[in-house]
Amino acid sequence: MTLPRAASAGQFALWNQGEVPEAEPVLDDVWCVPLPPPHGGRHATLSYLFPAPEGFLLLDAGWDHPSNRTALRAGVARAGGDLADIRHVVLTHAHPDHYGLAAWLRREHGAVVRAYPDRLPGPRALDALLPACGVPEAERAAPPPRLPTPAMPAADVPLADGAVLRWGDHELTAVLTPGHTPGHVCLYDRRRAAIWTGDHLLPRISPNVSAYAVAGADPLGDYLRSLERVAGLDARMALPGHEYAFLDPARRARDLAAGHQERLAAIAAALARRPGVTCWEITAALPWSRPWAVNPGWVRMAAVRETLAHLIHLEVAGRARRTAAQPQLWSSTE
Repeated sequence: MTLPRAASAGQFALWNQGEVPEAEPVLDDVWCVPLPPPHGGRHATLSYLFPAPEGFLLLDAGWDHPSNRTALRAGVARAGGDLADIRHVVLTHAHPDHYGLAAWLRREHGAVVRAYPDRLPGPRALDALLPACGVPEAERAAPPPRLPTPAMPAADVPLADGAVLRWGDHELTAVLTPGHTPGHVCLYDRRRAAIWTGDHLLPRISPNVSAYAVAGADPLGDYLRSLERVAGLDARMALPGHEYAFLDPARRARDLAAGHQERLAAIAAALARRPGVTCWEITAALPWSRPWAVNPGWVRMAAVRETLAHLIHLEVAGRARRTAAQPQLWSSTE
């Protein structure tokens, strides 16, 4: 798969160097404010400031952590304001590295929070899927590192699919793109031919698409339909929630969809070769970006939930079935 061309040479260079860039204007008068992960690393949350005479609209709000408050305050200052100038906070999705400071900005500075009302089930609901997947108890006993963080704040103003946000000379259309989470939303600026993609489209990695722990849900099907929807927009630049801005989001959407089709084919073939296997067994046998044995436990659990999303999609399509008993055993119907 060919990676898309970076739209910001500075962001791209610093990403390759493993550094977090400073706040900078990235499109006309829109500022990108990177908020570094409190646990270290280069996977900063890229928040965006949209200016208007009455203040700023902030897209995504980083972690609920003092380091992110400091970085956000410094970024707003570089853009010519202070935190009290943030009047609206729009959230792309229900992950704590994107909604973390929203409640604090509302409490301390009166910001209005806008988000789509669907939310991701909590970590315990997702962890409850693991026994049915056949994950050994020892593996389940190593939970991922979780920073203390509040639940996603309820929206002051629900953000509906197709809603138009007018802020200064910006006209941003909310595009519902579930898959990475339920209720994930991108913002599309038709006049600038740009789309802010949250975690729906990223330039280097495929966003995790996990089972939702909601009966009847098909998260991968949601994601593939969302990719098709974004590919149909006239957007020349994507401004994502991580990594760096890039060009030709439609091509990136098609490439990501093709990658998932390849993974579906590989899982279907594995079921045909060896019927009656658990999701854990299938996951461990698939190729990953790093060898399975060296991945930390929480990465393996995320991989299991993503494999389960693929299995569910095959099941919805009538290509796979599972037993009712736990652990569930999967087989091909083809």
